[in-house]
Amino acid sequence: MSGHSLTSSALRNGEPCYRNFYENHYKNHYKNHYKNHYKNHYKNGYKNYIERQMKIGQYEHPSQVIVAPMAGVTDQPFRNLCRELGATWLVSEMVTSDQTLWHTPKSRNRLRFSDEAGPRWIQIAGGDPQMLANAAQVNEGFGAEIIDINMGCPAKKVCKKAAGSALLKDEKLVAQILEAV
Repeated sequence: MSGHSLTSSALRNGEPCYRNFYENHYKNHYKNHYKNHYKNHYKNGYKNYIERQMKIGQYEHPSQVIVAPMAGVTDQPFRNLCRELGATWLVSEMVTSDQTLWHTPKSRNRLRFSDEAGPRWIQIAGGDPQMLANAAQVNEGFGAEIIDINMGCPAKKVCKKAAGSALLKDEKLVAQILEAV
């Protein structure tokens, strides 16, 4: 048997083997390949990426990261902590567009954001265009600067009200909501 075998005895005795050869060969090959690929790819593109600003309405910032609205998580103390750590785009917890349900302490806390640094971003959920428009106006009065309409929540209690991701089934309703808001 030649000195280039894949046997465990060859590895124990320090003899060269194909496994070591291929590991080193491909490790170096791919390391150099990706190093050159990304170096060339980002030579001009990376600078442009960094200089791009995310713009929502009149608000603009280089951060491309949005802290999504999460029930029970993105409350005001959490958003303040994220801001202290450098986050800019923070969405408050989802609030129903049905204002008759805003009397609970939980909803009142979700609607308290006027003393926060901007941009103040709230997410509203519902399936009635006029209710959503009214909720957007009231939240603007409370200090919201960006209004987000929830069209992605898959929770049953949201979808059974023809809100959240259930809205995506009805393009005409979505168009009416966007027009109204």
